[in-house]
Amino acid sequence: MTYKEYVKDVAERMNLSQVETRSLIDTCFETVVKALENEERFTIPNLGTFGTKVKEQHRSYSPYYNKFMLLPKKRIVTYYPSTSMKDEYKTKKVAK
Repeated sequence: MTYKEYVKDVAERMNLSQVETRSLIDTCFETVVKALENEERFTIPNLGTFGTKVKEQHRSYSPYYNKFMLLPKKRIVTYYPSTSMKDEYKTKKVAK
């Protein structure tokens, strides 16, 4: 699903214009980003929890350069799906 399709679907469900819906969605994502920038955890019920953690400096092998490289520490975004989301997808049948 593309962003445009997502906006259209939400707009139809909420009886809003696509411009209003796009503004609403963008505001929601900006709020999540601000929370993550402030190193806060952010939980969306039935979806999951977003947070950040620091990945420490470590060695990694680069096949391109054919040698080990020292990668600096960095902050990364984490996501943990909610239990209800996990349970729902466990019960879905896999298409063959």
